[in-house]
Amino acid sequence: MKSITKLMCLIVFSLPFLVHAGYTQPAPVIIDLDNNIAYGDMMTARWTKGDDTFIGCGIRHYQGGFVFGFCQAQDDDGELAYCQTQDAVLLESMKSMADNSFITYSWNDDGECTRIGFSNQSFYINKDNPSFANKNKNKNP
Repeated sequence: MKSITKLMCLIVFSLPFLVHAGYTQPAPVIIDLDNNIAYGDMMTARWTKGDDTFIGCGIRHYQGGFVFGFCQAQDDDGELAYCQTQDAVLLESMKSMADNSFITYSWNDDGECTRIGFSNQSFYINKDNPSFANKNKNKNP
């Protein structure tokens, strides 16, 4: 019985160290040219120490109805990855991108996007970046 009590006390007193609010999970930009995949989150890319690291997707509309989308990334080592698409499903998926998006995409040998995914989660927002700090400095905890 004493062992169970000790175990329960250990769990209860350890809980604050195991679970905490404001969890962050930075996802640096990774480019794998062997498997034609790139991924990372926009906040980590923006606030990385490297000046040239980025990841994102965009859509372009032209007169006459021509529309295409693209995704592009550059990692800390200067490796580049780009793809483009006119696929309606992939273009629609690009509308779910946000400032804190984790982005993942793949392409074929012709540079056409074959898969695009987004995840918008609070843990991709780095609490220590200047943009977040300035927006929230006057808010009460």
